[in-house]
Amino acid sequence: MLDPQFQEDDWRSSLTDVDQVRRSIDDIDASLLTLLGRRMYCSHAMGQAKRRANPTGQDIVYRPGREASVLARLVAENKGLPTDLVYRIWRQIFSASCQVQQTFHIGYVGQQTQAPALLHFGAMGSFEQFESAQDALAAVAQDAPADRQLDMAILPFGPDQDWWQDLPERGLFISASVPTLLAEGQEPSAVVVTRHACDPVVAGSQPGLEIRSLIASDGQPLEQRAGYVARGKQAAGERVIGQLALVAVGLAS
Repeated sequence: MLDPQFQEDDWRSSLTDVDQVRRSIDDIDASLLTLLGRRMYCSHAMGQAKRRANPTGQDIVYRPGREASVLARLVAENKGLPTDLVYRIWRQIFSASCQVQQTFHIGYVGQQTQAPALLHFGAMGSFEQFESAQDALAAVAQDAPADRQLDMAILPFGPDQDWWQDLPERGLFISASVPTLLAEGQEPSAVVVTRHACDPVVAGSQPGLEIRSLIASDGQPLEQRAGYVARGKQAAGERVIGQLALVAVGLAS
């Protein structure tokens, strides 16, 4: 059910027959197309600004913490649209925005993570399927042949998985949850592994944004600890192997 705000705007009075409604839809579509074009140009300009600010370093284009922060704000400001619709639309916008800055080669493991990969990175780059998590991790760590190296991989995540145990030795990091938007009690079904920590976002007081640090200890299950734990600041015997920025909502809203 749409918020009453949408039903009380002045333009509603003009929607009295099929032709008028279709003209309004066409006008709105044209406006959306123009705004999306402007947003893509801003993303292109952002990439240029990053390169000017850091001409010799590697730009980190993929910023899942920033995406989660934007998504949390949009969900909070949303008035009546299905939350899952907002999520799916902006996931494609995020992915396309990254694409205008850099093309990514993304791996996934079997059919289990194919659908999450396409939802999360649908417009972002090329995809390649791997037989195992270890094969995908080798490709991200650039231990694979040049034609099979990856920028990132989406791997299944849960208590039955143990592929994460040697991430620090490979120089790899868990950087994002898939999906980013979680219903109450839901856990990530997959995560994104990269060669670096993408952006250390701290939740602060932003409504709906949740940060979890992934802590590995010898002989212990992987711990999801609330809040941001900087690498080097963990307790003795612990290793920070990832950070997740999540948006927790009721998807039925």
